[in-house]
Amino acid sequence: MKNKTFLDSLKCAAKGIISGFKAEKNFKTYLIHVLISFPLNIFLGISFTQHLIYWTIITGVFSAECFNTVIEKMCDLFTEEYDERIKFIKDVAAGGVLYWGLAFYILEAIFIILGGIYERKNQKELKAFCTFYVRHASYYPLSVFLWKFKKSKQ
Repeated sequence: MKNKTFLDSLKCAAKGIISGFKAEKNFKTYLIHVLISFPLNIFLGISFTQHLIYWTIITGVFSAECFNTVIEKMCDLFTEEYDERIKFIKDVAAGGVLYWGLAFYILEAIFIILGGIYERKNQKELKAFCTFYVRHASYYPLSVFLWKFKKSKQ
């Protein structure tokens, strides 16, 4: 059924984003990393241009994840059984997300190195946070991660 107004289209799009977050763990993983890296980037004082690049990459990651989810769900409509052709389609779609994900992590590492460690060499807390983030952030929900970081500083 076609949406009658632009507002209806926006509502459907918002429902789609929410459904994606509910259905796929990778959405949540990337969101946790954004919630950690964005405040860190503000603390590091990255430039306006760097923020634009950062948000372009983040948008790309989430868009690619949306497309990947749609492709996987559409493939599952055809068959739940193993099929080499379906596997190929899903793997290529996941590869598209991987490109964006690598761009995000490489960019964030550059921001941390250039904006944090290189320009603020003497800030031990920043180095500790970055080290702890790299070691633990991808394994824990945000609340557990922040609790463990706070606990490790004591």
